[in-house]
Amino acid sequence: MRQFAEHLAQARRLAARLEKSLARMAPMLPLTDAALDALDDSADDALDAFLKRWDQLADLIENRLFRGLASLEGEDLTDMSKRDIAMLMERWGVLDGAAAWTARSIPRERRAHDVNQAHAGSTLLLNTLRGVEARVRSRGLADI
Repeated sequence: MRQFAEHLAQARRLAARLEKSLARMAPMLPLTDAALDALDDSADDALDAFLKRWDQLADLIENRLFRGLASLEGEDLTDMSKRDIAMLMERWGVLDGAAAWTARSIPRERRAHDVNQAHAGSTLLLNTLRGVEARVRSRGLADI
């Protein structure tokens, strides 16, 4: 349980940093490919920070918090795929929709379309973290 609590605290810190990145990115969005190519150094750094934080939070939620929560609940994850775990999180009310989670756009490339999709998907990440926190509180699984 200690490790789960550490991952949850890490996710909270990362979410706060992602929200700061979102605020810095807001004036630039939506991006076009031409605008992306014309970013100054400061805006380019802001974009890199946003994409990195987005990716780190998505990974932490999916690979640490979902798995940790399921483990705390006594679920056997041995034969469960990431999709199965997302469906479990949906059943528990952590996710509004497993399909939206598994279909989320992962910003692997610095293209305007990917950046705009990641920006739009940030609400999904932040709401999912809130869903994990609500489940933990409602089940009395950890002191959060």
